[in-house]
Parts: sequence; structure tokens; C-alpha cells
Amino acid sequence: MTAHCQSDTFIQPRLSVIITAAGQSRRMGVNKLLLSLGGKPILAHACAAFNSLKMVSDIVVTAPSGLEAEYEELLRHNGIDKLSRVVTGGAERQDSIYEAMRTLQAGEKDFVAVHDAARPLISVKLIETICAELSSCDGAIPAVAVKDTIKRVDASGTVLETLKRSELRAVQTPQIFRYGPLRRAYESAYKENFLGTDDASLIERYGGMVRIVEGDYRNIKITTAEDLAILEKFWAESNS
Repeated sequence: MTAHCQSDTFIQPRLSVIITAAGQSRRMGVNKLLLSLGGKPILAHACAAFNSLKMVSDIVVTAPSGLEAEYEELLRHNGIDKLSRVVTGGAERQDSIYEAMRTLQAGEKDFVAVHDAARPLISVKLIETICAELSSCDGAIPAVAVKDTIKRVDASGTVLETLKRSELRAVQTPQIFRYGPLRRAYESAYKENFLGTDDASLIERYGGMVRIVEGDYRNIKITTAEDLAILEKFWAESNS
């Protein structure tokens, strides 16, 4: 794969969406995606902004084995009418996304968004901003500046170095890519048994160009009970 930028007139492609919801929520102790936020399940919130966009052609959701039918019923009941299918997740997040991606009917230059179901406050504005950046690269991802000092340590906890904070970003989702480069990056990763930390890392590894757009500090990922409390505060503020 080679990085490329396009200078021709930009024509907005279709956007297929993969919502990653196959995790086990082990740190929460309950299925956090089924918790209610403003009377609607968190999983439905994560899909809603995409569902409202005209350019979105289909939404594929990954699910833990045994919860496929429950997730599909929940989403359709909550108005996610662009849901095309719910697929069984794999052993790793990367496996789940690959299974979902193989079901898409996307063309080479169409867009594919990968979004964490545990980020329910994603906005239409951020999605559109990320898509606009794809006129000049293979992928675009939202990220926010790191507020804390970050240190690299060894296994014993000894500090090895203090990283330059101005060069660090905390990456969020949705990560949005051109379908062709993302598909080829996944195929190459599986041939080499490479497991990336996120989808952008696969594009980066195989020569694609990924750009950063300004993320949103409210676009938090629910991992712990403390995260849920912060999320509820943000929700109340935005709906007051």
C-alpha cells in the first residue's frame, strides 16, 4: 500500500459503519452497552448519529456470541433503521472488525467508519469533520491533546523517559478510512499475524496516510463506573 493524496474534485462517497460491541465489559461487571442513558440504551446512542446521516448506507454491529438477536431487536426498537446486520465478534477486536468488514458492499473509495459502542456521545459534526479530511488521505481519526505528563517505564516501574507532551494525542473513535486501503491493510495484517492497537495502526504499518482531526473531550469511552458518572454529567449538561 502506498500513501496518496487526491487533488481532484472531491465527491462524497457512501459511508459504511462498523460499531464494535463484542466486548465483555469485564471491568464494569455488567453489560455497559445495555445501560440506560436518557431512557435509551448506550448501544443505541452510539449508533444514532450515524443513522441520521444521509451519506451512511449501512451499519454493522459486532456482538458477543449469544447476544446477536438481542442487540438487533434493541437497535431496531430504538429506530436504528440503517442497521444491516449484527455479526458475532471474534477473539480480538481486530477479528470482530474484520468479520464485519467482510460483509460490507463497499467500493474502493467508499468510506468505512469504525466506532466503539462504548462512546455514546459521538456527534454528527465530528463525523462530518473526519469525513471531510479524507479528501487528502487514506484515513482520519479524532484525537485530543494529552493533559497529563506521560512517562515510559519498564516492567519494574522504573521511569525510562518522560515523553514530550506536545507530541502526544489521545485517540478516539470513530476512525474513518477509505475502504480499499483498510481492506488491504487488514488482509496484510492477517498474513503476517500482526495485531494492531487500533485500525489506524494497520494503515500506518502498510504505508497509508492517516491524519488527525481535533476530537471532543466529551466523546469518552465508558470503561469504569467512574466513566459512566462523567458521561451522565455530560449528557445532562447537553440536554438541560
